[in-house]
Amino acid sequence: MLRFGLTSLARGAARTARRQPSFARRALSALPDHEILPMPALSPTMTEGNIASWTVAEGDAVNAGDAICEIETDKATVAFETTDDGYIAKILVPEGSEHVPVGTPVAVLVEEEEDVPAFAGFEAPALEDPAPAASSDEPNTAAAETPAAESSSASTPVPAPASSHGRQPLIKFRHGDREAIAAELLRKSQAVAQPPPPPRATTADDTTTASAATGAAFTDIPASNMRKIIASRLAESKSTIPHFYVSQECDITELTALRKSLATVTKVSLNDFVLRASALALRDVSVVNRSWDEVTGAAKPNDSVDISVAVATEGGLITPIVTNADQKTVSQISSNVKELAGKAKAGTLAPSEYQGGSFSISNLGMFGIDAFSAVINPPQGCIMAVGGGIARLERCTETGGVQPRTKMKVKLSCDRRVVDEAMAAQLLQAFRHYMEQPQHMLL
Repeated sequence: MLRFGLTSLARGAARTARRQPSFARRALSALPDHEILPMPALSPTMTEGNIASWTVAEGDAVNAGDAICEIETDKATVAFETTDDGYIAKILVPEGSEHVPVGTPVAVLVEEEEDVPAFAGFEAPALEDPAPAASSDEPNTAAAETPAAESSSASTPVPAPASSHGRQPLIKFRHGDREAIAAELLRKSQAVAQPPPPPRATTADDTTTASAATGAAFTDIPASNMRKIIASRLAESKSTIPHFYVSQECDITELTALRKSLATVTKVSLNDFVLRASALALRDVSVVNRSWDEVTGAAKPNDSVDISVAVATEGGLITPIVTNADQKTVSQISSNVKELAGKAKAGTLAPSEYQGGSFSISNLGMFGIDAFSAVINPPQGCIMAVGGGIARLERCTETGGVQPRTKMKVKLSCDRRVVDEAMAAQLLQAFRHYMEQPQHMLL
């Protein structure tokens, strides 16, 4: 579990909360001095959270840095720590509450223990004042109808169709009986607005079928807040970012042999080499190492090659970051990935270890997947989907015989606003060069 304390993010959220009049420490006429603790924003993308559990009870003494509750965010479960000493006078949001917006008051902190009983019936203040009602001095335009309009409607009583919401249609008659034409229009509009016929009576067969369907055993598994946020982010990415895809097949026969020869010295995975090759390719084709800036509406170059690695956890997918990957050896990348993956599965990643990144890699090769498409993780410009190695027999041009080769497919998903097709092709060419000549990655 992450511990949220006096980080810069926490301090910023706490200072922002204290500046708001409804959350500031103050003395009201009937209440002692107190401080209202709001739901903090534990990550830049967090808009709401779940109160997983309270680790304190009302009346408990707390010191600065003590964890008072566990909050489930869009990334992990985080311990929310107080920044002041005092006593928990009131818990405003019960344990198990979901979708609590950032800034919502969750608890009340007082300095003196004897002040706790004063908050027994305390209710949380509203997040913001409601919108002011419309002034009664404003003229009622709906009632301000001219006598001429009333006279006109009285002389030609044309009832409004059912679908017109009470508005009188403007109809200009060239000839014929006005009343007859109006009646015909009303008849047609009423025919269109007729409600659908009532459903037929339920038969015994229908009841048996419905009972069998509803009686089937099933279990509803509620989606975690993390999975909901992931679904929301991916849906937004897929629907708003202009994706395009380029694929490449790499011959990793020599790389596989190199891994086996290094096994006696150090154990590194194929994915470690993929990260190293991607980092070097991004260094060589630096024009691809960019992100999209929503504020300026332009592509922004990244100062370093920081690769996000997709790690599957029980709560959902998270992408810890290997920073400065182009400056690390394969063994250093391997150790870094193992450490980050362990933290991700244990839920102990710090925000700085999964926020940011300039490029993402998602590898499903270990699950027997040979190719797939990945969704871009904004604001990054690209994500690479890596498949598993497949053994093939290919004809040798030198001997004319056949020989076994191991091939691996990768597919690059690109944001067309950041990277064009030629840039993507150059990146994959560089990536293939390092994968097929792995000795260059060791330099």
